[in-house]
Formats: sequence, C-alpha cells, structure tokens
Amino acid sequence: MTVGKMIELLGGKAGVSCGRFHYGSAFGEPSGHADTVEAMSEILVNKGFNYNGKDFLYSGITGCPLQAYIFMGPIYYQKLKHMVLHKMHGPADGPRVLLTRQPTEGRARNGGLRVGEMERDCLIAYGSSMLIFERLMISSDPFEVQLYKASFLRMPPGTARTRLLIEISFQNRSGTPAKFACWKISSYALGTKPIFTVGDFGKIPYKSHFIFLSVKAII
Repeated sequence: MTVGKMIELLGGKAGVSCGRFHYGSAFGEPSGHADTVEAMSEILVNKGFNYNGKDFLYSGITGCPLQAYIFMGPIYYQKLKHMVLHKMHGPADGPRVLLTRQPTEGRARNGGLRVGEMERDCLIAYGSSMLIFERLMISSDPFEVQLYKASFLRMPPGTARTRLLIEISFQNRSGTPAKFACWKISSYALGTKPIFTVGDFGKIPYKSHFIFLSVKAII
C-alpha cells in the first residue's frame, strides 16, 4: 500500500507533465500493460524534473532554499469527514437496556459515556471514591431491592462436592446496581443462594445503606 502510493504519486506527476493517463495497477504488470517506474522516471527527466519525483523548494517564510529535497506531486485522496460537530455527544438522560437497566451504547442510540476499567482505576488512584460511586451506581443503573433474612439453599446429596454459598442477611431497602440483581438470579441457576449483608456508608446522596458481599466456599 505504501509503495503503491509512492508509485501513484510518481505516475501522477508524469501524467500531468505529458498530458496522459498512466496505468499503474499491479494487475497489469504480468501482461506488460502497466507503466513501469523506469518509464515514468524517463518522462519526468525529459520534462525537466528529477527522475525520482523530488523537487527543490524554497521557504515561504525566509525565502531561503530548504536543506532537503521534497517528494511531491498530484495524487488522489479520499476525504474523510471527521468533524467535531458530528462527534459531539453528552447526554444527560436517554434510553436504557431492559435487561441491565443501564444506558444504551453508542452515539447513534443516544447512549451514555462508559466509565470502563481503566477509567475506574484512575479514579481509584486519585481516591475519588464518591465520584466512582456516582458514575458506576447513581448515573448508571440505581436499583432498590427489598432485603430479608433467608436460610441456605439445600442441594440434593451427590449433586456437587463443593457448594459456593454467598452469605448475606438483613432488613429494610438498600440501593444496588441493577446488574447485581441479574447476577443474583444467575447465581440461583448455579445452585447457590445469595445472602446479603448491609453496610453503612454514612451520608451518601442516594442511599444510606449499600450491599456488601462475603463469599464462602463450603466443602
């Protein structure tokens, strides 16, 4: 691709100087119909140019000659329309995914701006815990669940040698990400029963209680 671009520039300069098209496709080389680099260089020399397409230019600021040859010539380019006006995106509210209750993805669907793992790690390094809570919880998928005390989920004998019991217990209502509720339902399918523990964050803008997890493996 890079070599083809250089040959195209050389052929374009030779074509402009002699007023005709040059066929520089790689598909024409086996049949001999393609113009060779040597033939295009010969045309440039006959028209008073350098054989390899380089020119001697002067600085438009100082008027002094540049201390280098410049490889230049006419060439076709496809314009890529990267305009800031078409890329600006900053929604305050928008649609949500039914399964996770999180904002949709992408500018075309008026989606949210994702705070990923690396962004989260940067916020952790700066100690911005409340900003993390606001980005990953309040502005993402806040969800209110009713908490209650429950017993372990008994499994039939011989079904598994290891049971993973995720212990939790409590009362009242607590705030949690909606995706956490999806994970809880998925854990039921694995034969485990989540039992939650409520912790107090103190004065939090959204809820004064938040769910903490403790995982125990019982053999």
